[in-house]
Amino acid sequence: IDAMGHVNNAVYFTYFEQARIHFFANALNRSWDWQKLGILVAHNEIDYYKPIFLHDHITIRVSCMAIGSKS
Repeated sequence: IDAMGHVNNAVYFTYFEQARIHFFANALNRSWDWQKLGILVAHNEIDYYKPIFLHDHITIRVSCMAIGSKS
């Protein structure tokens, strides 16, 4: 956290990564070989609307909007 008690901006990406791993582990029935196949994140972007403070309880929802044939 910073001096104002906000969660550091870079930590948001860690939260997203944890949620993404949990999502794919459940979606792929834990049969995915992470070491061999991995998952590529091509782009991350955040618009900050309000800060998260120490001891706040947050919820992150992950969904798959579409599956393409090239990405």
